[in-house]
Amino acid sequence: MKLILAAVMTLPMLASAAVTEIRDYKTYDCQITTGNGGEVFITGNLMTLSIDEHIGRFFQEHLMVGGQDVQLQVLIEETANTSTTGEVILLQNLKVNETETSVEIVTKDVEQTSARNKDVAASCKISR
Repeated sequence: MKLILAAVMTLPMLASAAVTEIRDYKTYDCQITTGNGGEVFITGNLMTLSIDEHIGRFFQEHLMVGGQDVQLQVLIEETANTSTTGEVILLQNLKVNETETSVEIVTKDVEQTSARNKDVAASCKISR
C-alpha cells in the first residue's frame, strides 16, 4: 500500500517536471544563409503554446535573405512519454519563396537545429 501511495504522489511531480523542462527553453540564435552570399543572424524568445494536453515552445521568423522570401518555424512539443523518456517532438519548417520543407523528429537533444531548402540553410541554437 505504501508503494502505491508513493507512486501516486510522485506522478504529478513527474508530469510537472516535463512541463518545466519544455518551458526551460527560452531563446534562439539562428543563422540563415543562401547560396548567393546572403546571410542573416536572428535572435529571439520562444513563445509558450498549449497543444491539446501538451505544452510547446515555438518561434517563427519571416524575412528577406539574399533577395529571397524566407520563413523559418521551429516547434518543440512534449510527447505523451516526455516525462518518462525525456523525448520531445521537434518540428522544423523552412519556406523559401513558395517552396516549403518540413522535418519532424522525436529527440532528446534540441539545443541545435538545422534545416535546408534548396540553397537556403538555417541553423539555430536553442538555449535554456
